[in-house]
Amino acid sequence: MGHYAVTMTTTVDVPKEMLERVMKTTRARTEEEAVLAALAAFNERSSLEFAVSRLGTFEDFMTPGELKAQREQG
Repeated sequence: MGHYAVTMTTTVDVPKEMLERVMKTTRARTEEEAVLAALAAFNERSSLEFAVSRLGTFEDFMTPGELKAQREQG
């Protein structure tokens, strides 16, 4: 995990099985690494969901057909 300039210490009750699964899935060596990995994955997924929600909403963006034609022209 990367290092952050500002950190926050908190206490959270996490179900043991959930934490163990995250540790196994992420191969985290510590509980802190597991929690940070889970938070990073959540943030990435949220960003991707936002980007996907914006697909097809750009008025000035070229259509797939226009893109194909441009690629064929070289």
